[in-house]
Amino acid sequence: AQALLGGPLVARRGFNGKNAWGFHPQAGVRKISPVEINEIIRDGALYQPIAFSKHYVQLSYDSRRRVDGPEVDIIDATTKDNRIERFYFDSSTGLPVRLDLWEEGPEGARIKGEYYLAHYYLGDYRTINGVQVPFSIRRVRPHSTMIFTFTEVKHNIALDDSIFEAPRQSSK
Repeated sequence: AQALLGGPLVARRGFNGKNAWGFHPQAGVRKISPVEINEIIRDGALYQPIAFSKHYVQLSYDSRRRVDGPEVDIIDATTKDNRIERFYFDSSTGLPVRLDLWEEGPEGARIKGEYYLAHYYLGDYRTINGVQVPFSIRRVRPHSTMIFTFTEVKHNIALDDSIFEAPRQSSK
């Protein structure tokens, strides 16, 4: 897509603690719903599912079984709107290897009240400042798959607060 359209396509989402926004090069800037704000928060803690446990009304142990390779321990998490999301932890390392999360959709369009189940596969863990971090995340949605491959991860770096503010709408 990048070569066909003459440049990088960068979609972004941000949240400054009060206002949330999304940007797509073809659609411009839009306001983000409270549901999508929760998705942003979850995405920020993607490799630490327990870090966003406050978004669930109940966590329960499902089972230990072999899924997509390694033997995993599965935790069912009930959302505030009564959906079940699942976290799969490698039984030998304790690291999350898969997350099944509901996202507001349909894909590419935000229609309040419509949802789809997205699957996140985490791998290529490396230790950064004593913390295991996945350098590969594959997100599988009903009509698309995206693979995120990181070459570098830094913890606790200084960020300019302006990056959390919505970009100005460009005039066409």
